[in-house]
This record gives sequence, structure tokens and C-alpha cells, in this order.
Amino acid sequence: INIFVPKALAQTCTTQYGGAVTCTVVEVSINKQVQNPVSGVFVENLTASGPTFSPGNEIVYRLTIKNTGSEPLTTVTVRDTLPPYVDFKSGPGTYDGFTRTLTFTLDNMAVGQSRTMQILARVKDKSALPADKTMLCVTNAASATSKDKSDSDQ
Repeated sequence: INIFVPKALAQTCTTQYGGAVTCTVVEVSINKQVQNPVSGVFVENLTASGPTFSPGNEIVYRLTIKNTGSEPLTTVTVRDTLPPYVDFKSGPGTYDGFTRTLTFTLDNMAVGQSRTMQILARVKDKSALPADKTMLCVTNAASATSKDKSDSDQ
């Protein structure tokens, strides 16, 4: 399933000498991908009919955050909420096990600049998974926020 979310758009406007107003666009985007467990290629989504993860398998997620606006971004806050049945192993920032959310900041992103971060997780052991299910389909969500605008991807 592909979920399309419109990118957030904000403007910062300043009054110039003589009364003219100049506006610059503040915009940030995020793209979340998962590494296919067979091919190793990062993809947007895995389907039930394609390769899947088994209990105990490691999962690599890739987040690409980009400044798509017309002014530098001082700070971008990224939040990635891991799905149930997946345990956080490593990644940038701070992980909160209660909310299952990894949070980190990126400073000083130039116009057009992208930064890519990877997160390592692990599928829980079979004993921690529902016994009455042979397959679980989970959604993983991430967001990037700069100033009062944000973008998200699932």
C-alpha cells in the first residue's frame, strides 16, 4: 500500500526597505524505506506475496530527509515510531521503549541538501508473537519537522 501525504509548505516573509515583501519557502520531506530481506535493495513497501521477515530477523530501515524549501533549515526533528513485534537495536538519537519512538535532530540543512540515516531493528522471537497468526502486516511511520511544518511517510 502506498500512502501519499502532501508535503507541508510554510513561508517566512520579511518586509524589505521601501515596503516590498520578500517570502522564502520552508519545506522539509522525509522518505522511509525498508531493506528487502532477500535482495538487500531498499524499497517503499513489502507485500504479503513478496519476501518477508521471520522471527529473530534483523530489519534495516532507511530514512532520507531533504530540505526542499528555499531557505536553510536550522533544525529538523525526526521521529520514527517502530511497529509492535519489532525491537529497536541501533540508530541515531534517543529511543523511548515505552512509546517505541526514536527521536533525533539534524542541524543546519542547506537548501536542496539530503541526509540519510539507517535504523536497525529486529523481529521479536517467535514466543513474543501471536500464536494464532502465521503472518503479521505492520506499518512503520516516520516524520520530519522544521519550524511548524512537517512531512511523514509510512
